[in-house]
Amino acid sequence: MSNLIEQGWPKPILDKNKLDRKARIAIRGAFGQLGTRLIGALGKQLDLEATIGLVRRDPTVELRGFAAVEGHPDLQLFTTDESELGALKDLGFNVGLWTNDHFRDVDLMIDTTPPGKGADFAYRSRENNKPIIVQSGERGFGRLVSPPLIAGGEGIIFEAGDCNVNAISVVGSALSGILTRVGVNILMQHGRFFHGRLRDEPVISTYFVSGKPTQEHLQHLFPILDLTVGNISQVPSLRYYTHNFVMETADLVDAGEVRDLLDKHPRIRCLPHATSTYDVREYDNILRAAGGARLPPIVPIIVQGGTPFQKSKTVEMIVTIDSRRITVLPNIDAARTLLWGVEPIESMRITDETMHFVKPPDEIK
Repeated sequence: MSNLIEQGWPKPILDKNKLDRKARIAIRGAFGQLGTRLIGALGKQLDLEATIGLVRRDPTVELRGFAAVEGHPDLQLFTTDESELGALKDLGFNVGLWTNDHFRDVDLMIDTTPPGKGADFAYRSRENNKPIIVQSGERGFGRLVSPPLIAGGEGIIFEAGDCNVNAISVVGSALSGILTRVGVNILMQHGRFFHGRLRDEPVISTYFVSGKPTQEHLQHLFPILDLTVGNISQVPSLRYYTHNFVMETADLVDAGEVRDLLDKHPRIRCLPHATSTYDVREYDNILRAAGGARLPPIVPIIVQGGTPFQKSKTVEMIVTIDSRRITVLPNIDAARTLLWGVEPIESMRITDETMHFVKPPDEIK
């Protein structure tokens, strides 16, 4: 417990010595892309479960709603908009109207709705003394949490990191014992719809606006590390993001030492024979075909290449991030640590195991 507090995490919400049940989580945006994935992932956890889904009448209802309900028949559905109650019922959903009394029925809220829709509900959750993780990437009203790291501060509203932040926090945590300075260049998905309106500049990450990276948020996670975000390039419909890390270390290190530190950390794997994002995707496809799994089993953060270098204080590496996986998993990690007080790195290991993500061998033929 003391170590957890020293890392900045608050006192656990629940006492596992007094409760003999899973922690109950409500998902706002349960019929959205992230919401349905998160409900499915929580269904695999032994200590967490999604018991309530908050939904609305939009195109995703018929696209994902019935599948979500069919796969999780015990999920209770509510809407916060009374005007949509009748339409949802007409579609065949058993939906109730969410009131403040329902906050008592769960241990934690996770809001997966798009940017621009989370602040009001987060404040409502806080007024009812219910901790909430806001996944949309909106900033300014909560503590940034990107397991295994959490920003300093107080309160029960937590802002979840986006794909880029969640990858940088894992790499930075794995190498924190040797790093003094880090520069990151980013290739990410392109999007122009942000906070409910079109913008002139391409935007997809609420922590990284084209040409204007918001570094103070990362510095809250790495207060003693000099971290700089450099170039940001964006292309449409990109699943795998790419980060180019240029790192300075306190002492001389070689490639083997760096790879060992990364490979020991959950959620990340070094693949010496992968030299491109295409190679990473092929590894993913081969493992999926061999395992017969519905979801790709490869860990979502892959370090490409393994070219040896002489001992140096400067290390450069290319990292590939599966944007679909890296967004879902940290919500589960953070929920487990916030609710039960599990050490954040151990929480990540548990999530990886229950999701059946594997660290593939160096080479797959």
